[in-house]
Amino acid sequence: MGKSTAILKQDVDLLPYPEDPEDLSFSFWEEALCEDVIKYMTSYVRLGQNSELLKTAADINDLREYAGMFIRMLGSVYDNLQASDPVFLNGLTCQPFYFGERPNLNWLTEQPEDELRKLIYSENHEHLRTVRLLRLYSENVLLLVKPDRLRYWIRSTAIRDADETLLDLRRQGY
Repeated sequence: MGKSTAILKQDVDLLPYPEDPEDLSFSFWEEALCEDVIKYMTSYVRLGQNSELLKTAADINDLREYAGMFIRMLGSVYDNLQASDPVFLNGLTCQPFYFGERPNLNWLTEQPEDELRKLIYSENHEHLRTVRLLRLYSENVLLLVKPDRLRYWIRSTAIRDADETLLDLRRQGY
């Protein structure tokens, strides 16, 4: 007699399992989720604030992987989405994307730090600031601004951000 909360060998043996291991292959985004769990999440659960995800700032290579996954996730709907160079600003990172032709946004290439500072920080709330995610759509440009910590710029986060962006764009009629 078994208990309802106990897992028995017989229960495992009765699970459906394909004979050909190729039938268990993961999609590219499922592979990315698995890799992020193995590489980051186990230490995050174990170490919390001392984990690499929270202690380390994302670098240019992390942002390239993030942008690649973000574009790949949205690519089936928006095949003209491209990434531009990221901008780093005092603990924040901005990853610009654009649809179609490269936009002529001088502020994004000449003095991006000053313009982003104006966009992000409101003078009305100097004593209390919480900046987690800013998604800005302007013409054919999409800016994602988030804290520079690695946890915000891994591929599994790009999957979630792509889902949320797709919902935003659909609501706006794109």
